[in-house]
Amino acid sequence: MKRLTSWSIRSKLIWLTTAVAVAVITVVTAIDLWHGYNNQKQSLERELTAVGRMMADNVDASLVFNDPQSAETTLDALRGLPIVRAARILDRDGREFARYGDASAVEPWPSIGTAPPFSAQDGIAVVSTPISNHQGWQGELQIVASLDELETTAWQTLLAGIGVMIGATIAAWLLARILGHAISRPIEHLVSTMERVSKDGDFTLRATASSHDELGTLIDEFNNMIARIQLYNEELSEARDRAERANASKTRFLGTMSHELRTPLNAIIGFSELIESDMMKGDLKRYQEYGGLINNSGRHLLNLVGDLLDMSKLESHAYQLHEAEGDVHALIDDGIAMVQLQVGVKQITLSRKLMPDATMLRFDERAIRQVLVNLLGNAVKFTPSGGRVEIAEGVTEQGEYYLAISDTGPGISQEDLARVMEPFEQVRSHLSREHGGTGLGLAISRTLMELHGGRLTLSSELDVGTTVFMLLPRDRLITERSWDGISREELGVRKTAAGLDT
Repeated sequence: MKRLTSWSIRSKLIWLTTAVAVAVITVVTAIDLWHGYNNQKQSLERELTAVGRMMADNVDASLVFNDPQSAETTLDALRGLPIVRAARILDRDGREFARYGDASAVEPWPSIGTAPPFSAQDGIAVVSTPISNHQGWQGELQIVASLDELETTAWQTLLAGIGVMIGATIAAWLLARILGHAISRPIEHLVSTMERVSKDGDFTLRATASSHDELGTLIDEFNNMIARIQLYNEELSEARDRAERANASKTRFLGTMSHELRTPLNAIIGFSELIESDMMKGDLKRYQEYGGLINNSGRHLLNLVGDLLDMSKLESHAYQLHEAEGDVHALIDDGIAMVQLQVGVKQITLSRKLMPDATMLRFDERAIRQVLVNLLGNAVKFTPSGGRVEIAEGVTEQGEYYLAISDTGPGISQEDLARVMEPFEQVRSHLSREHGGTGLGLAISRTLMELHGGRLTLSSELDVGTTVFMLLPRDRLITERSWDGISREELGVRKTAAGLDT
């Protein structure tokens, strides 16, 4: 084994290619010889069996009328087959009735009714054919044929096959040497260049690719690697720029959060001071109204803090999934109930394109509920009055289960699609200021889907609307059903633009 590992790659390629070629040629030649021998043997069996049946049909009358001379005359027709050495006819009592050829061609002759229709051994073949007519079984015809010609042909074929093997082996060895040189030369050149780079530390050296195959690709990739080393300083500079952009994004986030926190806090403080100082002089109805506003502001603050805590857990990988089987339709119903008030106020048409029965999945109910609420909330929030929101489900060609939430809101430009999925990012400052929010909803939703092994994708067009796809891997889909009942037109969602083809 140590000697083998010390061989050059050229020697390994030559001997490996030669050995594989010899093995393949040997197996193929052996199979071909065996197949040819069997075919010739089967052809001989068919020929002798046919002759036996014809002879048996012609000698039955001789047996019936006890005419051995006529039977021998019929058997004499076997002279036209040189391979037939002898034949005999036995009557129903097993006595020899007529004979042709050399009686010692087979010793001993098989007894009547004991021999198979065809047997071959020791260079001879014996064919046994029953003789019968409308009066019943009359006797048996036995024909003995020589296999010498068949075996001679087999040996000649074997010798020819060995000659072909030797010639093919020599050709394979020559071809292996040519291939070994063609493959090993660029590898040796690459190794030499790598040794010089390692020894001298000269990263300006480049290996020369002499072909466009995998070895050429390997050399090109080596050159690219060396070139990338020279660009490390630029990459470090770009990393610094990214960090600064991230810091600026967080700064914008803090500015947004200061506004988002100050607005409800001001409301809470202002209305609570009004109640504390009894400015309305005991107007209970007005105080109840103030209490409701304080409650709404508090819940808004709680949601903001919840988003921050969830994002913190997700970024620190501390978020734990608690998975169970559940009906996603029930979560959809809960999500719709939470936005139903806004839907009614804005007179939005909310439709569902779902299968009639339950769709059972394995998921973390709290996480998927949060994703649904986030996406439905965004769809309703950014859809203008009188617009439409649609929820659809289906399965992609890869077997992924998806929920698609479409709206007819302002849409997102293509350059903003990737950015809007990042934490602390919002698109269109005047819209985000008008509708509020931390810019964490989509980032949280995307990370929760990824924790499930799924993904979140966006398809959007300015002034047309947006479709968000929640995709889960096929092993989370428990319900077995055909999805052909929901056509592409019925779903009414923009799958092609999101990279889906269902």
